[in-house]
Amino acid sequence: MVDLGETWRISSVTLFWETAYGRAYRVEVSGDGSTWKSIYSTTAGAGGTVKATAPKNTTGRYVRLYGTEVATIWGFSIFEMEIR
Repeated sequence: MVDLGETWRISSVTLFWETAYGRAYRVEVSGDGSTWKSIYSTTAGAGGTVKATAPKNTTGRYVRLYGTEVATIWGFSIFEMEIR
């Protein structure tokens, strides 16, 4: 989970996966760290670079990657999460 320190408008979240990528996962945004809204989900993740475009006027303080199924034996691992 990433804490942005205050509430921001979020237009996209880009994930840069390592070799250990997720097959099924969601990118979620929250204003309070307890109630989450999914802005992207997949059950057919293929790794690499994935850009999740948020619905217009999405705001939040927290962003998280919520993985539900791994694609490799190494779990989940990203190089970077870019939040715009």
